[in-house]
Amino acid sequence: MFETMWNESALNISASLRSKVQLDCKLLNSLESSIEWFDDQREVLRWRNQSQPYLGIRLGDCGKMTFSCRAKNPYGIARRTFIINVRDVNITAITVPASTVAAGAKISLRCIVERNGYSMRWERNQSVIGQSTTGNRNLTLIISNVTPSNEGKYECIAWRNDCTVKSSVFLNVEVPPRIEDYCPSETVHCRKNSLELTCKASGDPPPQVMIKRKGFLSSVTGIHPGLAVYRGNVTQIGNNVFVCNAKNRQGEATKACHITTFSAPRFVNNFLARFVKQGRQVHLWCHLFGKWLLPITNVIWYEGSIEKKEWNNKQTVSWIATLADHLKEYRCKVTNLCGSSIRQFSLYVT
Repeated sequence: MFETMWNESALNISASLRSKVQLDCKLLNSLESSIEWFDDQREVLRWRNQSQPYLGIRLGDCGKMTFSCRAKNPYGIARRTFIINVRDVNITAITVPASTVAAGAKISLRCIVERNGYSMRWERNQSVIGQSTTGNRNLTLIISNVTPSNEGKYECIAWRNDCTVKSSVFLNVEVPPRIEDYCPSETVHCRKNSLELTCKASGDPPPQVMIKRKGFLSSVTGIHPGLAVYRGNVTQIGNNVFVCNAKNRQGEATKACHITTFSAPRFVNNFLARFVKQGRQVHLWCHLFGKWLLPITNVIWYEGSIEKKEWNNKQTVSWIATLADHLKEYRCKVTNLCGSSIRQFSLYVT
């Protein structure tokens, strides 16, 4: 059996071109044994002297070389395999500012080999990029405006004749947040209705999104990256500002949404008593109160329970009072997009 200095029957060895390696097939027992050496299954050399079971090789070609030895004595046969990876040059450095960069940045990937005389090129995801060079020790790849499409595995390859060496780095590209969809096209909101705002943002890594109402302490943070939804009633009449903020490692983005909240029609007094002398003119009006009111869509008048169609869509009506008008009830119903309101009049004729 073999000595246990390696504790394995197959050995992987790395060596430089034109160097000399010595392969050891030393045996433990003292019985005379025959040792045979093979290169790719071809017999290379045979010794019958157990005291010199070594094979010295000077490496003249690049690539992978396989040698094996077989020792045979009356107790049996033992085998060992040597796999030699022959290199001619090392890539001593691939210099990048960071393996993770922000979109829009300018970066330089620099590759350096040990000595001159080699052709060099850069590949990204196994596709050649940039210019190749011959006879230099370094090759620099410059990317002026990094985009997500530049992400991938970058490999520097140097070769001469049959000798090739490679080294690689994986470049991650991160993108600052960008708010893609937020404020609705219709920014008019009725006080009685529930408001829903959705803010969507892109970026890499996916950003955390938050919606905050300006002037209020509370905010809504999205459960899922890249998305936040605000739902609620806005009772404050007038302009309301909701700010969406998206943030990741590469920065943040904000966008404001201005929502104008209106109310249904409102009167200062919903009930009025009108006193007028017989033969005088009566004036009834449906003028609204408040600043944040949408345009009136229609006005309907009633005398008692009977609709006065000839008065409809008029905010002021008038006529000459008679005793027949005494104690009559009149109503006007005003409607806009946010709702309706009714004013009632009681008429007393003296």
